[in-house]
Amino acid sequence: MNGIDNSLKGRRWNGARNRDRNEARFLLRERISSELCSTTNTTKNIHVNDNGEFQADDERREKAQSFFNSISIGSSSSFSLKTISQNYDMLSLPQAASLMSSYKINSLCTSRFGKSYADAVLNYKGKITTCTMIEYASLIGEYGVVSSLLAGGVNPFPSYPTDNEKKLKISRFVIKNLVAGLVPTSLASYAIKCIVDMKMWSLVSESIEETCILCNSDFGQILLKFPSCLHKCCESCAWESVAKTLQEADEGNAVKCPHCATEYEQFSDVESVAKPSLSPSQRGEASRKLFDSLPVDGRELKKRPKRAKSKNDIHKSWHNALLPKIGSSQDVRKDKFNRYVGLGALHHCRACLRTGIDVNAANEYNQSKLDCVPISSN
Repeated sequence: MNGIDNSLKGRRWNGARNRDRNEARFLLRERISSELCSTTNTTKNIHVNDNGEFQADDERREKAQSFFNSISIGSSSSFSLKTISQNYDMLSLPQAASLMSSYKINSLCTSRFGKSYADAVLNYKGKITTCTMIEYASLIGEYGVVSSLLAGGVNPFPSYPTDNEKKLKISRFVIKNLVAGLVPTSLASYAIKCIVDMKMWSLVSESIEETCILCNSDFGQILLKFPSCLHKCCESCAWESVAKTLQEADEGNAVKCPHCATEYEQFSDVESVAKPSLSPSQRGEASRKLFDSLPVDGRELKKRPKRAKSKNDIHKSWHNALLPKIGSSQDVRKDKFNRYVGLGALHHCRACLRTGIDVNAANEYNQSKLDCVPISSN
């Protein structure tokens, strides 16, 4: 129409969109790098009050309310990389708790987690003055929004100018391990859910103790209680420990008590990974047979039944979280495995080995990827 080829018009639009996304990715990476490398708090010039709440005029408050409304309806598309890049401070820092929708909390939490949980979240809302958007999305079970915010580099445990040096250090440790690292967003979302829930239940039950079991801080703070073992620690120590143990976990629930290493809870849907008593060569052969059973390429993959996908999936173990990330066809699996070996991403390499890969596949120089880049055998 009007002498314009529709296919060319589509490519031009797609090119502009990709340029915007790439620019947003660059700006977000630069922001995260500056936060990790700076020796001072990078939020010092942001206008926040003593509670760490983003000070907003009517226009900013209205915009913040629109973001909370998008979370309430599960609109993860409202949090594109470009949108997050342009509104990073607003999306990262806590806003007034009054922006949380009591109606959505009651309806969504009741249907997803039960009436007692919904009542606890409403009680929690009445006790707090501020709430981050990641926290609100996690509380009502909109994990697709949590994943979008994490993909945009939003820190789930931000630090403010009024916070102490220890909390600032832990905040950077969290963003390095949960946001800037190779942790799948579905697994990071689960870790955030665990901590947010513990914080909510602790505040609702007014679990105030004298000392944290890890840092021995004794200023009467709210302590987070791990439900499996009932050990309690402060929020800062909980974030630091979860970010650390998440990287070290291999099998089962990746969130564990920082004191006794007991899994957060015994969930029936955590897939156990069988460890047969096989030699390395036998395990390699078993992995290759699984790899051979995969469709060769995308064309063959399309002939197989499609699996239903949910935008609200979260995963409690590395194995389950990585299954969607390692490719469902042989050509994609090989490319992914080569990339993961080069990055030294042990969890991702283990997932490929357990679900099928040909470790002896050679390149043009007759070298396997494992010959080129050695990785740990653990």
